[in-house]
Amino acid sequence: MLKIIEPTVHEVYQSEIDTLLYLFQLSQRVDLPLEEQARSTFIMAKDPKCGVYGGAILRKKPFSAFDETIEAALSTLHSRNRKVWFVQLCACMVECETLSREDKIKLFKTFYSSLYKKFMKFGKQKKTNFLVLSLSPSDYAITNTYQEWPYVLEVLPNNTLDNHFQGILDIKPAKRKDNKKVKSYPDPANQVEETDL
Repeated sequence: MLKIIEPTVHEVYQSEIDTLLYLFQLSQRVDLPLEEQARSTFIMAKDPKCGVYGGAILRKKPFSAFDETIEAALSTLHSRNRKVWFVQLCACMVECETLSREDKIKLFKTFYSSLYKKFMKFGKQKKTNFLVLSLSPSDYAITNTYQEWPYVLEVLPNNTLDNHFQGILDIKPAKRKDNKKVKSYPDPANQVEETDL
């Protein structure tokens, strides 16, 4: 189950947010200052057996916070006076022995597929067509190879200072000429149905 947690309801979900921030610290050494935490939107991935196992942090950043290639592309997509939505994500299961290897793989596939759908919903709410992502090399490999997320621009980890992938992700679904919406990414072969998306 994925849930979008806006800044106005942080106190209701504070223990889950703390767990998610611990996973970010553990897996990627991301340490989010308190003032940024207060302004951030979180997408929480929670499993009934393992609890919080991942999610995303979304917050506004100025152009200058990004790789120069990303900054140059943003200046053609967006007004320089405005900030853009920046996303970091992680998925990891710390000591979750209750799930089999197959269950974990299925959970991760569902996570990345559902996360993209949440990004599209978030984009619609915030009136943005793209997000700027910073991903670990393993998260980038999964989103690019297995999920085929529609990146507009990619800066590979070996070309960045922090060895993380940076990219601009298209989150507006493509439309066909007959005005019917088409998903701009394929669904995984063994997608698990979720009712809470």
